[in-house]
Amino acid sequence: MEHRKRSEALEPAGSGIGRRLRMWWQGLDPSTRWAVQLYGVMRVLLSVWGVIATQGRAVPAPAPLDAERVFTAAFPWAGSRLAEGLLGNWMHWDTVWYLEIAIFGYSPETGNIIFPPLYPLLIRGLGLLLGGHYLLAALIVSNVACVGFLILLYRLIALDFSPELARRTILYLLAFPTGFFLLAGYSEAVFLCLFVLALYAARQDRWGWAGAAAFLASLARLQGWVLTFPLLYFWVKDRFLPAWRAQAFDRRSLGSVGSSLVMAGGGGFGTVAFMAYVYLVGWPSIEHVFAKQWHMQIGMPWDSLILAARALWSGDVLFQDVGNILVALFCILLTALGLRRLPVFYSLFTAPVLLFTLMRYFPAIQLNGWMRYALIFFPGFILVARWGQRSVWLHRVWLTVSLLFQVIFVAWFVNWIWVS
Repeated sequence: MEHRKRSEALEPAGSGIGRRLRMWWQGLDPSTRWAVQLYGVMRVLLSVWGVIATQGRAVPAPAPLDAERVFTAAFPWAGSRLAEGLLGNWMHWDTVWYLEIAIFGYSPETGNIIFPPLYPLLIRGLGLLLGGHYLLAALIVSNVACVGFLILLYRLIALDFSPELARRTILYLLAFPTGFFLLAGYSEAVFLCLFVLALYAARQDRWGWAGAAAFLASLARLQGWVLTFPLLYFWVKDRFLPAWRAQAFDRRSLGSVGSSLVMAGGGGFGTVAFMAYVYLVGWPSIEHVFAKQWHMQIGMPWDSLILAARALWSGDVLFQDVGNILVALFCILLTALGLRRLPVFYSLFTAPVLLFTLMRYFPAIQLNGWMRYALIFFPGFILVARWGQRSVWLHRVWLTVSLLFQVIFVAWFVNWIWVS
């Protein structure tokens, strides 16, 4: 006993702190530990590779996208080679639009009203607290949301499958060729974090959280309204039918059932609120801006697929077009397989998202954006993870091919080459 006390007295002062930190870390939920570790590895690798891919130099924006005004206002550290390599590399493409809205507000004449307001609002709020470092704020918001998304997705999947499958799913998703968008200054991470939070909260019968998350998700990306379908499913299954079968429709139960029904419509209410705001301030409709300023058309879901097939047949396609076509077909396949092999609530939003996304297309660009849109089809990655569990060969091929293309796409992105 005395020997042990003397040994403890001789331990370095920091060892106690280290032990407490290890105990604290081991005490965290497994979903948090896995998500933080996975995110940390990807964040370091992407940051280092971004610097290498640009050789630490700032790359000018291509015409006609003039990002100079936004860059000057959003990035006070401009001129520092290290800051430009680690942060400035990520202020490309849609990030410029979000920063422009956050700093200068909406400008209908530029067509930026197609970007919903939540992500720019978060950037503006945090950017003001950071003394005008809006680019840093954009990356902090998206990266924190990315960790939250990974944690929540792990927990959502673990409700129906094994923790090992949950870990593999988020690994496959983050390793996907466009998984880096979850860590870039884009709204994907914020949207998906809120999207999964709404689903997870509804599964836990926490309708206040579910409704608020669904409402905010629809203010992060236009597809948020599709949450109405799975949330209504949970409402019918977990609130309405039990009360109906028990014939317990007194004043209190009616209030509970009615309030949860309102929360189930949160996604739709958010979309309507944004559209109503656009109308009340006298701006052109979102659809008008898409058609006139972004040259996007709306048709039947198969129209975009027919155009893509014709382009492939004629050979009039770019590498990105081929990637988008393959990923779109992959998402269609996974959505179809998920109808029978996944819990029904997943299909209640993947099928509407699939149809909604296929209905909007650029005639000159085949299935533009689908490599990035694939991230919302995260239920399909559960199926891929199940296949990866059964085949070591498939697991290795998936990770190798995914990470190889992600390396290529990150190099393109930081050098102002369009990805997705």
